[in-house]
Amino acid sequence: MEDNNYFAKAKEYHDWIAYRENKSSKYWQQIFPVIEKMVGNIGGEKILDYGCGDGIVANYFAQKGAYVFGVDINKDLIEYAQAHFNLANFEIIEDSDDNLKNINNHFDKILSSVVFQYIENIDSPLGQMHKLLKNNGQLIVAMPHPLKSTENNLVYVNGKWLLQISDYYMNGARERKFGSDHGDKIYHRNFSEIVNMFQRNMFHINEIVETKPSEEDLLIRPERIIDLHRPYAIVIKAEKYCKIY
Repeated sequence: MEDNNYFAKAKEYHDWIAYRENKSSKYWQQIFPVIEKMVGNIGGEKILDYGCGDGIVANYFAQKGAYVFGVDINKDLIEYAQAHFNLANFEIIEDSDDNLKNINNHFDKILSSVVFQYIENIDSPLGQMHKLLKNNGQLIVAMPHPLKSTENNLVYVNGKWLLQISDYYMNGARERKFGSDHGDKIYHRNFSEIVNMFQRNMFHINEIVETKPSEEDLLIRPERIIDLHRPYAIVIKAEKYCKIY
């Protein structure tokens, strides 16, 4: 996993992701319910949370009975997770070649939640995930919708919301934030590149969900009606396959 200033301070990241406690953030209202549904019943399964941050999501699935292994590049986040979560079936370490190189065909599922947009060379982690998963293991990835990560603006014209975008087909770095993060750079990928990056790393895409606010969320936070006109994130469920010669 490549470093980025997004993970500059573990405490700041925790303050963002900890919106789970009041169920208010778009992550917990729109993205996480899709992840949880895709993950399904994981009791007894071996799960890798790739880019686990301060461990809140990984700890949630450990409480559901999975054996969870979390990795992250940021030592501050790792120390935070180790200090706050202490389950026998949850281990968290620093992401490095030394820690992962000897693990093969080990995990039933790998989760990566709002991490891919901070990685420039996406083939490197996808190749690593392919190696770490068991045959037919599942990879679940959440990332910004490609219409969110490109430059865009929502305008109201003649009673309709119109989404203005630019440079959609130009993949690469953007000086842009996603959600409430503290970074200033993400890597935009259009839909073709998102699909192709899974295929060239030998993953078959089983499902793609474009997230949106639920009816319950809109009742509590009616201002989020705007998210029915402007896509926020996508969650992809893919399956490892092996070439047969």
